Amino acid sequence: AVFAAVRTSRRKVTTGKEGLVGSAGIVLQDINPRGKIRVNGEIWDAVSKGGVIEKDEIVEVLRMESGFVLEVKKREEIAV
Repeated sequence: AVFAAVRTSRRKVTTGKEGLVGSAGIVLQDINPRGKIRVNGEIWDAVSKGGVIEKDEIVEVLRMESGFVLEVKKREEIAV
């Protein structure tokens, strides 16, 4: 039982605001500087401090601001 408790406590958080950080989302309404995104099937208000992000672009959640607004940045493409 102790082993199972220790193993569970080491798992990465996957729910709540901590679980959103690092998640990918899709822009539903241009972010200039505020807009709407979909993350994990839910629609959120979003803000970007890095300029305009257009509809249908992929973003990464950086943190949750007060009032359930997610700060996001445009996700960079990964070169293979």
